[in-house]
Amino acid sequence: MKDKLRNTGCPEAISMAILGHGTNTVAANYGSGYALDVMREHMEKVWTLRSYIRVHQSGTRRQLKG
Repeated sequence: MKDKLRNTGCPEAISMAILGHGTNTVAANYGSGYALDVMREHMEKVWTLRSYIRVHQSGTRRQLKG
């Protein structure tokens, strides 16, 4: 999942929040974290990328068979 988030351009801090990783800084303890809408936006990019890859892999397989 980390690579998928990275490949969609997800900022490191949001990626860490999605994955449940903490940081070792005092500043990270302030606030309540990223809003669910923000994290969902980046997860949707991962889902879209995954769908895009599946479609293109399917097309490649069909071309190789035919």
